[in-house]
Amino acid sequence: MKNTFIAATALAGSLLFIVPGAQAFDWNGPYVGGVVGVVKSTGDIDWTYFDFFDTFSGTYEFDGAGALAGVTAGFNYMLNDSFVVGIEGDASVAWLKSSGTFEDLLTYGEFEEELQSLLTLRGRLGILSDDKNTLFFVTAGLAGGNVEASALVEAFGALEPSSAAQMSGFVVGVIGGVGIEHAIKEDLTVKAEVLAYSLGSLDGSGFSGKGESAATYNPSGIILRTGINFHF
Repeated sequence: MKNTFIAATALAGSLLFIVPGAQAFDWNGPYVGGVVGVVKSTGDIDWTYFDFFDTFSGTYEFDGAGALAGVTAGFNYMLNDSFVVGIEGDASVAWLKSSGTFEDLLTYGEFEEELQSLLTLRGRLGILSDDKNTLFFVTAGLAGGNVEASALVEAFGALEPSSAAQMSGFVVGVIGGVGIEHAIKEDLTVKAEVLAYSLGSLDGSGFSGKGESAATYNPSGIILRTGINFHF
């Protein structure tokens, strides 16, 4: 995972600083483009089950990583020679799967998650460099994605077969981050950005072998991605 982020950071740096800059770039107007990057899960599953006379609970934290790629569209407006505002949306396919196990004296657990897609709609506010060719921006807005997760929690000395809580669906949440975008031609820019997202929770129920189990999946993560935009 560390090597993946190092490679992505190096790619973003080469895109932004090795290529030559355009002259007096005009940031006004619409644009379309594409993005690729890596995503690291920071999500978790809260679990609980009833064992005859007591209730047991805990949280399993995911730390898996994967990739994503998608398309982008947006619109910029220059407030003046220094500031740019805009709106941007994107749709990405994601390949993030994470799994793990938990075990103590009384409980055994198996946990899985998957992020399949991610959509965002965000506002952007940026400040321009002196030559007007580089935009440093902050961004925030809404995010939604298709996710799946499962939680198998089995009580020690289970009397019956256990079954996993299954959770899946499209969930909506928030996303925000920072980035940099640099003009390399009169109609072409490249960018790199770091985003953090947190999506809505999903609930599921299963069986621990001694009683009912319940789980709540809280999907979230950090994205490091780079992209290219064609301006009109």
